[in-house]
Amino acid sequence: MRITATEEYGLRCLLDVARRVQEGKPTSIRGIAEKEGISMEYATKLMMRLRKGGLVKSVRGANGGYTLAGSVDEISLAVVMQILDSNDYMDQQQDGSGAKFCDHFTGLKQECVHKGNCSVRPLWVTVSGYLYGALKNITLKQLLDNESGSNQRVREAFKQYAQGIPS
Repeated sequence: MRITATEEYGLRCLLDVARRVQEGKPTSIRGIAEKEGISMEYATKLMMRLRKGGLVKSVRGANGGYTLAGSVDEISLAVVMQILDSNDYMDQQQDGSGAKFCDHFTGLKQECVHKGNCSVRPLWVTVSGYLYGALKNITLKQLLDNESGSNQRVREAFKQYAQGIPS
């Protein structure tokens, strides 16, 4: 699985906003860019995507910036990744068919040569479904801790999800 820069930096920016919300302060684009080591232009692009997706809202004024549009307890990583996902892989969960996987790998043809009978598609649909299901169980709050605490919470969320999957 490949995590895009948009997904990685977008999540990190969102977590920066979430941490500042706990302090009762909005986060400026400049502050986000400096903290994450990215350009202000890129931070602006990411925050606009998160705002359009309904995860953050902007606050105007001298002490303005960005704040969360919801609670850290309610924002799941599945939603975050759907908003940041530039490949639409997470969107394939809407119908479960895996059709969007096929659209990305057509080779030199207009359609995948295996469209009618693909033995690979069930693999990617299952892996994507597993990841999407596990990410639904992880909220921003679980990632606000240090690496050790976050690691424990993330592993627990994956275990809980995996226990509910029929074999």
